[in-house]
Amino acid sequence: VISGKTGAGKTTIFDGISFAIFGKASGDDRAGADLRSHFAESDLPTEVSLQFQLRDKTYYIWRAPQQEKLKKSGEGSTTVGAKAEIYEITNEGKVLLASNVREADEKIKQIIGLDANQFKQILMIPQGDFKKLLISESKDKEQILQKLFHTQIYKKIEEKLKENATALKRSEEQVQLEMQSHMADIVWHPDGEEISELEPS
Repeated sequence: VISGKTGAGKTTIFDGISFAIFGKASGDDRAGADLRSHFAESDLPTEVSLQFQLRDKTYYIWRAPQQEKLKKSGEGSTTVGAKAEIYEITNEGKVLLASNVREADEKIKQIIGLDANQFKQILMIPQGDFKKLLISESKDKEQILQKLFHTQIYKKIEEKLKENATALKRSEEQVQLEMQSHMADIVWHPDGEEISELEPS
């Protein structure tokens, strides 16, 4: 759990974790290039590294967003593209798994099995919503969980299935009534008497 007062830097930590893993900030309103501080020295690169363990394996990931860098000669700056590298840390040392952004994005999906949005929904629950979840009633918990994990679509599917089931049940009941009505019109002649065609009523 990461907690703290407003302005303490929780979002910065979330951005660092999210960008390291997925190359995206934790909020949709911030792109990778926006993560560089305006107060950073011009020759200081913006980058993040993260080491984590998953299923008894240890991984190290390093990323740098697209950013401006001073030219080595002359004035002005040049744009440096985003970079990424992923390693698995073993007893023998680091084993390179991905050496660029595209490879890193593909490899992280294989390792974690979640995309950036799913990761945020499951592991980065906003502090206020988490508190509501803890103290709320059962009915309220359902609504909060639907909001956190965006499961409203499944609720709609459930309601639609219930509507279809109700319609099928009514249709079956109508068929049963019609069958009973037709059966009531059947005349049985046990002695093998000739059955004359019924005149229409």
